[in-house]
Amino acid sequence: TMIYVRLLLNALLAVGRTSITNTILIDGSNLIYQGGKNGIPRNRDVAAKKLENLEANVVICFDGVSKKQRNLADIGGVNVDELDRMSTTVETRGANNLSFVVTGWEESADDYIVKALKETDTASKVYVVTADRELRRRARNFRRNVVSVNPVKFWKKYRPRLSMMKSTYENNGLQKK
Repeated sequence: TMIYVRLLLNALLAVGRTSITNTILIDGSNLIYQGGKNGIPRNRDVAAKKLENLEANVVICFDGVSKKQRNLADIGGVNVDELDRMSTTVETRGANNLSFVVTGWEESADDYIVKALKETDTASKVYVVTADRELRRRARNFRRNVVSVNPVKFWKKYRPRLSMMKSTYENNGLQKK
């Protein structure tokens, strides 16, 4: 019976490893800021289009409201109709694995990414794509096993590997289903 238990445990562990889902949270403004070089598009819609069919759950998040507009909203310097137009929007794109987020006056893209960390499955691997040191620190403080990836490295190395059509592989920690 001890051998049976060991075999069963090994089978369950193997199933757990193959069903790991990657979640990639991307600081969109930070990504396209790197654009124009390294093959990264400078347009957010073009960048999002190239992320639609990755073998991962992808959230690309952009600030839709400037800090100045957010401060005006906080002190009541913006009318209510304008505030409604400045609320966070989430659009699903591609094969339902890409969430395109534009934040409103109530939160920054960085705040949205940290909030999204709270909603991710603890069994999934989570990657935060940003060059923003403060966002990296906040992500690590919330969840120790978060992997921070530089946007250029993500675009040149990780994105092509997640676009491949192989059924399973593991490379640089990113795992396909």
